[in-house]
Amino acid sequence: MKKFLHIISNLSPKLTSIGFIMAGAYNLLGILGFTQLFTNRTLIDTDPVVFSWLGQIIIILWGLAYWTQTRQYTKNGALLVVFCIEKCLYVVAWAMWLVTHLGALRGLFSQSVAMGLFFASYGLGDLMFGVFFGITAYRVLFGDFRQPEITVNTGKIAS
Repeated sequence: MKKFLHIISNLSPKLTSIGFIMAGAYNLLGILGFTQLFTNRTLIDTDPVVFSWLGQIIIILWGLAYWTQTRQYTKNGALLVVFCIEKCLYVVAWAMWLVTHLGALRGLFSQSVAMGLFFASYGLGDLMFGVFFGITAYRVLFGDFRQPEITVNTGKIAS
């Protein structure tokens, strides 16, 4: 974990942009892939709180929002904090589901290894991207990605 934090803390701007692309792909491809383009109801049936049809659309919208920041993230530190909080909520929801549905997880593995792996691990990906968003937010707001303040010359001469 320490090595992961060190790597994330020292990503170049280009690699940080790639991180936003990966975060968006994680959401978009995860939902579209595991629902087989919304034709497989296993996610909805297994966790209707997080993966209702509306929840799935919102997850995709979050992924699209991450993509909008690929070239803009240095201007939107507060939004990155929101992304971090959002990912933390999904990690908590995942952990609570695991604790309360361990038997269902075993059943999922017997029905579909892919779905079993998804429910056993999706929160780890959310945790990884939450840390990425949190560290990037810190770098934008207080660190090496911080934008210099711009002063505007009004053309008025001080007397």
